[in-house]
Amino acid sequence: MTSGRFLAAFAICLVATAAQAFEKPNVLIIGDSISMNYTPVVQKILVDTANVQRVPGNCQFSAYGAEHAPEWVAGRKWDVIHFNFGLWDWYGWQQDTRATPESYRQNLEQIVRHLKATGARLVFATTTPPCPKAEHSSQVLVTIARAKEFRDAALQVMKANGIAINDLHGTMLPVLATHQKAVNDVHFKPSGRDILATRVASAIRDMLVLPSAQPKTVEFSEHIAPLLKTHC
Repeated sequence: MTSGRFLAAFAICLVATAAQAFEKPNVLIIGDSISMNYTPVVQKILVDTANVQRVPGNCQFSAYGAEHAPEWVAGRKWDVIHFNFGLWDWYGWQQDTRATPESYRQNLEQIVRHLKATGARLVFATTTPPCPKAEHSSQVLVTIARAKEFRDAALQVMKANGIAINDLHGTMLPVLATHQKAVNDVHFKPSGRDILATRVASAIRDMLVLPSAQPKTVEFSEHIAPLLKTHC
């Protein structure tokens, strides 16, 4: 073996060792426009920890999620899935019939079945609080009591399935007036987005460091051996 080929082989071995030691886990975020806003910040926070991706577009209401969840999780092995549905169910956006706590619960049960089938660790984010006034586009006023009915239904499903909870509702409720865009808008200012992103990143990190979370290895026969054969 020439010195050049030896150095090439040595470099490949070093890369192979590093790759085999750790490959960043895959994380999927599922949710509505609230998650669309905070996901880029989560990706920055976890850039060295995980490969964080989000379903393209708005995941809308729970019935839509129950229908589309299988395609959202297809094509990749996910280590953690962080998900939420709620605002669209409350306000009835793009729905002929508004959801009820019971229909919401049934849809979540279907979604959970699809997500559990991936083998990923699941985290459900409670829905951020409704705006105090009638929401500007739907003109629907969601009361605290109605929001609690939906939240209780969701928590019932998650408890029954052993799914971790990220309480974004509890995080934002005490500071809603400061960080919500307007009294008739469910969305948040950048300051609120950053609070949510920090909580989501923390919840994902917690799931990744649980004892059974092992670094993914790169198969020698699939990736490394062909390189050694070529260069050595």
